[in-house]
Amino acid sequence: MKRELFAGQKAGVVVVEDHDLVREGLRLWLEEIPGFHALGEARTLGEAVELIQNLRPAIVLSDLMLPDSAGPEGVERLLKEFPGLKVIVLSAFCWEDYVHRCIRAGASGYLQKDLKFEELRSALTAVAGGERYFCAAAEVHCATFIGGALGSEAPVRLTRRQSEILKLLAEGHTVKSIGHELGISSKTVDMHKNLLMRKLDLPNIQSLVRFAIQRGLVGL
Repeated sequence: MKRELFAGQKAGVVVVEDHDLVREGLRLWLEEIPGFHALGEARTLGEAVELIQNLRPAIVLSDLMLPDSAGPEGVERLLKEFPGLKVIVLSAFCWEDYVHRCIRAGASGYLQKDLKFEELRSALTAVAGGERYFCAAAEVHCATFIGGALGSEAPVRLTRRQSEILKLLAEGHTVKSIGHELGISSKTVDMHKNLLMRKLDLPNIQSLVRFAIQRGLVGL
């Protein structure tokens, strides 16, 4: 049974976001959600650590990409320094590797920046009640499975986007053409390619192609 939300008291939330417009929008939304209020705001991870030490918020709503911290490292640090802290990740990226690292670190939620007001309210309410909340994209990106890599017994998880890119790479498309076809930057495609090689423990594009053929993702 979900416990009563803070016994009628407003839960303080610290917002960690370096973009002023996004941070201000989140603060205004927080003031409209019953049971919550913006306790403090930080632009960097360093500022966030000081605020958490001084204000002891119930929940931290944190971006993943900050001037002094990029990726899940910031969340990992916060939850290592403040065990039991409720952290909801807010990010433009919903990559499997990021989501999994945040979960392993102990994050209570994961949201994308294109969220609507109702989803923020649902996430805060769930987390305050002792539950976890993950946006639909985070769940979908963790749901795609293919067989183990090169004889590995354990299955390897690939996001939908990684599966798309792997298939296109195996079909001979260049990083630039894949970016154009999927509507993403070449830099993002290259990042996914490197993640694929690391995740599948494969050294180069040729081995990725062989892997895709072996798994039936592309024909001979």
